[in-house]
Amino acid sequence: MNDDQNRQRQPGAPGGMQPATQSVPAQGNGRPGAASASAPEGERTLLEGLLHYAGIVWRYKWMIIGITALAAVGSVAFSIVSLVLPPERSPLPNQYTANARLLMQRGASDSVTAGIMASLGLDTGRSGGLDYGQIAMEVLRNRSFLDTIVDANDIVRKYGIVDMVRTNSRKVVLANSTFSFNDRTGILTIGYTDIDPEFAAQMTHSMVEELLAWFAERGGSDRLVAVQTMEEKLAEVEDQIQLLEGRIEEFQRTYGVLRVEEIAQTQSDLLAGFQSQLLQLDLQISNIREISNIENDPELVALETQRRNILALMNRIERGYTGTNELLPPRDQLPALAAEYARLQTSLEIQGRIYEALTEQYEVAKLTAETDPAFTILEPVEVPEEKSGPSRGQLCVYVTFGSFFGSIVLALLINVIRKIAADPSKRRYLTQEQA
Repeated sequence: MNDDQNRQRQPGAPGGMQPATQSVPAQGNGRPGAASASAPEGERTLLEGLLHYAGIVWRYKWMIIGITALAAVGSVAFSIVSLVLPPERSPLPNQYTANARLLMQRGASDSVTAGIMASLGLDTGRSGGLDYGQIAMEVLRNRSFLDTIVDANDIVRKYGIVDMVRTNSRKVVLANSTFSFNDRTGILTIGYTDIDPEFAAQMTHSMVEELLAWFAERGGSDRLVAVQTMEEKLAEVEDQIQLLEGRIEEFQRTYGVLRVEEIAQTQSDLLAGFQSQLLQLDLQISNIREISNIENDPELVALETQRRNILALMNRIERGYTGTNELLPPRDQLPALAAEYARLQTSLEIQGRIYEALTEQYEVAKLTAETDPAFTILEPVEVPEEKSGPSRGQLCVYVTFGSFFGSIVLALLINVIRKIAADPSKRRYLTQEQA
């Protein structure tokens, strides 16, 4: 084995070993260790490289340990100081997040959705309706909604905004707010983060209240829209009822009766009475003429005059009689008047039934709309007791590991610079001298 190793060694090769291309592997000698002596050059090069860099790191171990320890101590001290100082002065204050979870309704109709989205200035040409959760996500980022929140909570003074007040105040609210909607469960989560837990809860509560008011004002519920529609329809039906009642009252005042049948009955009774009187007069006139020879008998003249008056009155009743306080229409117009009066009565009854049904539905819809808004508060807002951030322990870990790996990179860089400085042929790369 010594002869084989002597043949593989050459001066100048690292570790006295020649490249694998020049080595003559021992074959068939059957001796232990022959395979390890002929290991591939790639494995030897990788191992030598790792040992080389490990040696460099070991050479600068105290610098690496010092930088890592200094960074660890500094991050811990920074965390302690940020925790001790008041939140207004701390460079890394505790932050608190207040959340509210809302259960949104589903299945908004296309007409309702179109009206709401049009009020937002959004495209309504898409097919299918959006549910309230998607609409709420748009509303929460709407400029007018944010302006209302800013004004209601005095955001400008709270954060000391002096430049581009309206734009920057909206950005502050959005930067500290979190909105998420789970389309599968229909749950909308609204959150706000601030160093003051009470203010965070106030902002979240304000957003929930304003969102509820927005839906109520803009018709964000099908039932609210139905209530408004019913109110308009009820007013329309009420106007129709008043019009029909006015026409019936005018008809009754004109003819002095409540129904056309009464008019016909009155005319029939009058004509029957007059007809009976005519028969009696005719009988009296006939008797007088038989027993009287006087040419101008006063009694006969009176009876004939009475008969003519009765006939004239009967003709007037049949053609239409206007008395002192009432009017009896012509007999041939009674069917048309009866039909007109029946139509008025039928229309009035129909409108009355519609009004009654709408009134009942309106009361139910109004009660339901007041108790069933566009969303239900599944989890109300409460003042957070536990901070949501920052994690100072994670910060210390990240800084410590970052400084450790950074110090290793620095050690390798220093080693390269020293090698270049020690080689006169490469020193010009540092001094920028011409070769």
